[in-house]
Amino acid sequence: MRRVSIAEIVEFTGLSRATVDRVMNGRGRVHPRTREVVEEALKALKSPSASPSAQGPAADIVLRVGRGMTTQMKLAWDRSRASGGFHDMYQANEPEMLDVISKLCADATRPLIITAKNTQRLTDVLREARTRGKRIITLVSDLAPDARDCFVGIDNRAAGQTAAFLIGRSIGDRPTTAAVVVGDIAFRCQVREVATAICDIAIDHTANMHLRTTAAHFVAACGGPEERLKLRPLANGVHEDTNDELKGYALQALWPDHLSASEVF
Repeated sequence: MRRVSIAEIVEFTGLSRATVDRVMNGRGRVHPRTREVVEEALKALKSPSASPSAQGPAADIVLRVGRGMTTQMKLAWDRSRASGGFHDMYQANEPEMLDVISKLCADATRPLIITAKNTQRLTDVLREARTRGKRIITLVSDLAPDARDCFVGIDNRAAGQTAAFLIGRSIGDRPTTAAVVVGDIAFRCQVREVATAICDIAIDHTANMHLRTTAAHFVAACGGPEERLKLRPLANGVHEDTNDELKGYALQALWPDHLSASEVF
């Protein structure tokens, strides 16, 4: 069993050198969880598979995220000594993404880690690959549940509830105006838990029309089969929807699984 240096533990855990030194040499107070992290790192680094010559996992990763996160992920990927390819798809369009992913899916033996927009064409490719045994892991931004094996990321619903609680505590009972910044709706982040509630807004005839249209857009992009089917009454149009935006998103959600060509045309 080889000797592990403090520098290796620092690199492995991301903790400061001073913190690791306190744990290793029993100096000062250290949180129990921090001690546990260092001990687990020490055990992992002492194992034969952690030697510098050991090869990491065989997998491929495709990321369509910002430059900052891509840089951090590349550093972690290199440290893992993974034998697969790292594909930086920053600002890539859908055809470019599909070209890379389709080629990687041809080899069903190598897992694929992916962060991408949740589009129908992409999920179709991944679903087909999974039928051949391809393992798909979504990272940070989720895809349709049947298009991947697991999701690695935070619970965005819980994070949102925590944020709302903290905002409420800071504002109190004072009248105020709040602004909500929404990213690209095609990036899916564990939304199934809230899809039903959002769908209910879309079909609520008493709700604001702009709000209903936004909710229908969300369901069309990210909703499951049950939520999409609930939009069927909107496909015939509603009086208040003067620009047919609500109707358009309803048709998008329903076609082709819940509407026939004769019903549309």
